Amino acid sequence: MIDIAGTDPYEWDRLRGWSENSNALALISAALVVVPLYLVESTDSTAERIIALALIPLPISVGFLTKSDAFTLFLLTAGPLFAGLKLWSWLRLPRPDLPLRTAAAWLVLLALPLLPIAAIPFASSAATSAERFVENMYEDNDQGEDRLRLWNEAFSRGMDAAMLGLGPGAHIISGKFKRQPPPNFEAHNTVLDLFTQGGALIVALFFWLVAAGFFAAGRAGQTALATLLFSLVVFGLFHLIVRHPIFWFGIALCFAAGDVTNRKVALRRSYRRV
Repeated sequence: MIDIAGTDPYEWDRLRGWSENSNALALISAALVVVPLYLVESTDSTAERIIALALIPLPISVGFLTKSDAFTLFLLTAGPLFAGLKLWSWLRLPRPDLPLRTAAAWLVLLALPLLPIAAIPFASSAATSAERFVENMYEDNDQGEDRLRLWNEAFSRGMDAAMLGLGPGAHIISGKFKRQPPPNFEAHNTVLDLFTQGGALIVALFFWLVAAGFFAAGRAGQTALATLLFSLVVFGLFHLIVRHPIFWFGIALCFAAGDVTNRKVALRRSYRRV
């Protein structure tokens, strides 16, 4: 609506803001959807919780304006995962009495077997909608076939390099673009790009880092941070996320939360010894 000299915040009809492309903005928006939930879990102030919850609609709106399929998949993953992890954490509260939220968690857990029965009348329409969504995402600009071709070549080139990697950079040449000579492309998949560039060792280190951060956040009781990290990895199924600072910001938050928990545990043990 407002033109700013020297800027072009849209590419085609997709919002990209000041990012290089719309997917980079979608990745930042995805993280900023979950970070306010971490603030909600970390504060005891009602006013701060309300402010944190008020921050969520903006990144959701921006994420949808980017028209990123990965952002939609992120929301579909983060929502149920956060609810499930939160329910599990409430069930494991070490208290002799039964708090209201724990009782509510048990009620939800006991009602879970009834959900499939209640969902039977809607199963057909839900399956049809899901199938239509997947088909539209796959057929949009033939991106489904193009991605499968890129992923297949990335795996083949990684294996041809004896799983040692070819070094930093783009090494795939079967991208669907009309330019000569043909440029190199990335696989648009974090695991496959790491496999192509750094080999099996880098992929193993990536999974170790993500798993360590996830469990560090889980032990600290930070459900939102665990959800953030896992959902960012889901986003990474369609993009290379390790070069974006927001991914490392999420990693740092998870390990910082785990470090605080370890310090508290060590302090309690020292008090008991005294």
